[in-house]
Amino acid sequence: MSHRSTARAIAVLLANIASVAIIAPALALSSTPLHAPSTGAWQSRIAQQVSAARTRTLEACKAKGITLPKDFLAWTDDDQVLRDSVYGCRSDPLPALLGLSSLEIDRGEQVVRADCTQLALALAIRDPYAKRTRKAGTWNDADGAALPDALPDISRRAGGRASR
Repeated sequence: MSHRSTARAIAVLLANIASVAIIAPALALSSTPLHAPSTGAWQSRIAQQVSAARTRTLEACKAKGITLPKDFLAWTDDDQVLRDSVYGCRSDPLPALLGLSSLEIDRGEQVVRADCTQLALALAIRDPYAKRTRKAGTWNDADGAALPDALPDISRRAGGRASR
C-alpha cells in the first residue's frame, strides 16, 4: 500500500469516526423530545426573580435611609431590558442601581438615559463590584484585592456634577 493510499484510508476512517461522533448524538437528540420549559415559562420565572430582587433592593434602600428620585425609578422600571439588567445582574443589585443613579448625577440625565444608556448600564453593573488595590499584581491588577465597602455615592453634587 502506498503512502497516498494509506493517507486516503486514514482520512476516510477519520471522516467516518467524526460523522459518527458528531452526527449520531445530534440525531439522537432530535429524535428524543426535549422537555425544556416554554419561552413563556422562562419569561415568567425571570419576571418573578427580577420583581423579588427589585423589592429586596428597594427595601435595602429604605433600611439604609437611601432615597432615589421617583422619576429615576420609573425610568428603570419602564424599560424591561434595563429593569432586568439592573435587578438581575447580581445577587445584590443595590450597588448597580446606586451606580446608575450616581452616573446620572455625575453625567446628567440626557447622557445616561438617552445618549449613552448601554455604556452607563455597563459601568453601573461592573464598577461597584470591582476589586480595588493600590498595588499592581503580577498578572491581574485585582489579584488579592478586596471588594469596596462603600456603596456608590448618590448625594447631589453642586451644579449636577461631582465635586473633585
